[in-house]
Amino acid sequence: MIFAPLVDAVFIRKVGRRKTWVVGTQFGAAVVMMWLSGVCDSDDVSLQTIRNGFGTLGVLASIQDIAVDSWGLELPATYVVP
Repeated sequence: MIFAPLVDAVFIRKVGRRKTWVVGTQFGAAVVMMWLSGVCDSDDVSLQTIRNGFGTLGVLASIQDIAVDSWGLELPATYVVP
């Protein structure tokens, strides 16, 4: 995926390399879902608006998947029992 190098390179040091992306994508998905619920409740909703909203959710979910998978690969290396 094209986002994997971005997930490795850009992060907030205080939060952590993976948690930055996991929390950020969850927050972004919540915002998009709340926005979609408001848009779909109106009378002048278009199919393009709904498609763009769910497309954004798909991108956010794929970025979160990359972050969680790479976080899972790092865990055994950090918790080695002597």
